[in-house]
Amino acid sequence: MDKFFRIMGSLPLAITLLSLIAVFCMLGTLLPQGTQAEILKTTTPDWAKALLLATGANQMYHSAPFLALMTAFLFNLALATQEKVWPPFRMLFRPPLTYTSAALKAMPVRVPVGDVPPELVAGALRARGFKVWDTPTGPAGHKGRWSRSAPMVVHVSMFIILIGVLVGGFYGFKSQTLLEVGQFDTITHIVERAEIKGPLVPKRVDWQVHLDKFWLEHYPNGMVQQYNSELRIMQNAKLVDKKHIWVNEPMIVDGVYLYQSSWDVGSVDLLIDGQPKRVPMFPIEAGGHAGKERLLLDGVAYTLYLPAMRAPVLALDEKFQPVAPLVRGKDVTLGTHTVRYAEPVLASGLQVKGDPGIPWVLGGWTLISIGLIIVFFGYRQVWYDTKTGMLVGKANRGQVLLERELESIAERLRPAAGQPRDLSGATAS
Repeated sequence: MDKFFRIMGSLPLAITLLSLIAVFCMLGTLLPQGTQAEILKTTTPDWAKALLLATGANQMYHSAPFLALMTAFLFNLALATQEKVWPPFRMLFRPPLTYTSAALKAMPVRVPVGDVPPELVAGALRARGFKVWDTPTGPAGHKGRWSRSAPMVVHVSMFIILIGVLVGGFYGFKSQTLLEVGQFDTITHIVERAEIKGPLVPKRVDWQVHLDKFWLEHYPNGMVQQYNSELRIMQNAKLVDKKHIWVNEPMIVDGVYLYQSSWDVGSVDLLIDGQPKRVPMFPIEAGGHAGKERLLLDGVAYTLYLPAMRAPVLALDEKFQPVAPLVRGKDVTLGTHTVRYAEPVLASGLQVKGDPGIPWVLGGWTLISIGLIIVFFGYRQVWYDTKTGMLVGKANRGQVLLERELESIAERLRPAAGQPRDLSGATAS
């Protein structure tokens, strides 16, 4: 069992797992990702689309192999942290090491001071921010000890990020809904038909999202600039929240993000012999929209086809041959009936996404940024050797700065020195 844990916490395994995760991330970047409908809309060759959908490679970051790799790396990181990072981190809460006079001679920074009372040395060190304690060789001090916590902070932050990725992979979902003004959809149905979702997506308190208003904003040349929706959230016939959303300005309800992602033609409004008739439409792969239901007039079932939003609606017969174009605002006779195409009915496309791992990932990235900042600070340790009258020290970084600091302290203490001792052989590095 010990051998198993050593292997699971080893650096070679960590490198292997990171390499495999990098390959998955690279594939997830290069290959189209998304729902089946989104993949079918891409310009990828048909054989590649079929392969993507058959292997599940269009949902790389929710696939079982990717989640297994992330789980294994989380386990590896936990064992490595306990084995390699925790022991040095624990030392930060223990008294600093003491050295003999002979050992202090080997310190990289050595500055002569003279025979100075130890309490004056201790006071000078405290004045420069050192925490001082007594040792058998004389007073000693240290500062910046907290900077040695950087490896632990980085490891913990990576641990948190991995937890966030796994929480999002197991409990997250991504779905779509298309609503016309006055329509609504329930969060239960939205989650049920989500093509991208983890195996442990929790059941939510059922609430409905209603579309109260939808409109487009255009550039002067007529191109669509922005699309907007006014949403209302209802639960048990009570208003929960309402918000005007647009692209990059989502609505957040119960941890679920409602993004304005698209718009489309949802239906067309007709007047048949003066009576209103709304025909739902759906996009077809060849382009344009076709009616979800046929228009039955005088025993003939007509299919409606809208090539573009501003184009006339084409009435197709049962052999899908054009019979008559329906121009907006104009009456057309189909058999014994008068048909007028009133207008297309726009629908708001909402991307509905729930990812409880996002706060974990954001918290982990914040913590790892703090850890990377901590790395730039040094840990300085100083000893005063009463036997030789030397200030000695070491630092994990910024050794030149430590030497200058000790020179400054020595300059302050030398006037208080008594008869100088024999400092032959003492040099400052």
